[in-house]
Amino acid sequence: MASHQKIILYSCLVNKRDRIKPIEFDDGFKYVLFTDDLKADAKGWEIRPVVWTSEDPVLTARYHKHHPFVLFPDATYTIWLDMTHWAYQSLIPLLTNFDLMLHKHQERHTICAEADICKFLKFDSPEIIESQITHYKNDGFIDNIGLYSTSCLIRKNTYQCQMLSEMWWEEICKWSKRDQISLPYCLWRLGLTPGVIPGMDRGGFSQYFEMISHHKNYKTNNQCKLKII
Repeated sequence: MASHQKIILYSCLVNKRDRIKPIEFDDGFKYVLFTDDLKADAKGWEIRPVVWTSEDPVLTARYHKHHPFVLFPDATYTIWLDMTHWAYQSLIPLLTNFDLMLHKHQERHTICAEADICKFLKFDSPEIIESQITHYKNDGFIDNIGLYSTSCLIRKNTYQCQMLSEMWWEEICKWSKRDQISLPYCLWRLGLTPGVIPGMDRGGFSQYFEMISHHKNYKTNNQCKLKII
């Protein structure tokens, strides 16, 4: 890894919604956790206070997720990782020339299918989600470019990727907080094609990540040998 590159892996945890997963290997990154619990036991993480809050803790985390270039303007790459996920292998092979790397959604392939699930499970207002989908269709969006999971976002500090982050946050504020719904529309608007992280980010094999449900202990059954800091 070139010495001039500054790479930040970061996450956000509020209301103690998840257990903090320790960093158990050293890629030479800076590991930053934004949280409202400044006394948290966070092995390997640099603890920082949240910089923006909402009455909805999901939106508080979303703000940090979608503003990497505000939080880390000098970074070459930023890597967002949900607190539900634990990285157990080096992520250096994922730093490519793509502006954006993330997983394909393993269960659904369209934003309409995702919207139906979110409405059924009441993850957000069904009326807002329905209006959002209608607006995208009326704007000319054709729902055939795939669906992505957003638990891990690897972003290169480029103008186009900054534009994506800004547009994406605007859509989240305007419509549903479910960011998987708005991402394909934003990619279409900007003509941006992301790279795909191999494997699954939940419920299946990944050579990089394991999902650990909310509040569960971080210890896993993975047999990979870890580099302990």
